[in-house]
Amino acid sequence: MIVPARNAANSVGDLLAALATQTLPRDQFEVLVVDDGSVDETAALVEAWVERDRSRRRLLRGAGRGPAHARNLALAHARGEWVAFTDADTLPRRDWLEAGLATLERTGAQALEGAVDPWPDLEPLPHHHYVSNRLGGRYLTANMVYRRELLERVGGFDEEFPDAFLEDSDLAFRVLDLGVEIPFAPGMRVRHPVRDVALRDALRAVERVRSLPLLAEKHPRRYHELRPVVRPVSSVDVDLLLALPAAGAAARARGLGRLVLLGVAAKGVRSALLAGRVLAGPREEMLVRAALSLALPPLRAWWWLLACARSRRVV
Repeated sequence: MIVPARNAANSVGDLLAALATQTLPRDQFEVLVVDDGSVDETAALVEAWVERDRSRRRLLRGAGRGPAHARNLALAHARGEWVAFTDADTLPRRDWLEAGLATLERTGAQALEGAVDPWPDLEPLPHHHYVSNRLGGRYLTANMVYRRELLERVGGFDEEFPDAFLEDSDLAFRVLDLGVEIPFAPGMRVRHPVRDVALRDALRAVERVRSLPLLAEKHPRRYHELRPVVRPVSSVDVDLLLALPAAGAAARARGLGRLVLLGVAAKGVRSALLAGRVLAGPREEMLVRAALSLALPPLRAWWWLLACARSRRVV
């Protein structure tokens, strides 16, 4: 199995502990962790874990080029017939690998998609890192298994995807285009802890929408099927984006026109703050949640429009 990790010192220890207690006999699987240019203690934590069983555990050094490159690096060193993927911040169930292998043997499938449960199961806030896949059709590498030969046949992950976003969908789509089915295995489960994201990281995370035009170019039909889940801007974003010029125009308007513009501006700001659940959670975080609610939509729209301009297509 393969795990890319970058600055994951706060989570990778829990993942490694979960992998050490898998019910599948230890001699039936290997773990390859790629430290993708971390500047924290990730590599040291993994190295200490690898030391306890170097025959089945390996630490590889990536170049900080993103999860697609990191997984391809590990794939080149993998020795097993099957390759399972998860992330450095998941908590696989103890029978995760055993359940996946049993499903593969029972169905004869060449690939499997497993369930991802957010934990705790709460409605996320804008500054939360929240991942969920309970019904399938998302193909998240937080919980996937492929036959290694199949991965080699499609050329692995496309390293043109720079972020941890859509590179896994692209891989699955290329597999599906070969006529290979990827059944959903609800018994193969991992938990994905819901965690706070620093304000700076939340603002930078919106850059990932730049991958949408690439996915749309490679898989136009499948992109439109996935678009409701990964849409670049939402109706709330549109409301706020309309509110910003309306507020500016209201300062120069008079009479009824000014009232209308102020109403548009107020509606947009209210929609953004409600969607951001600014009043939920600790009171000391209200200002951060408000800032994110108002800052993320224009940033998301900017990166989306920039990506569309570069690709010369609107998606």
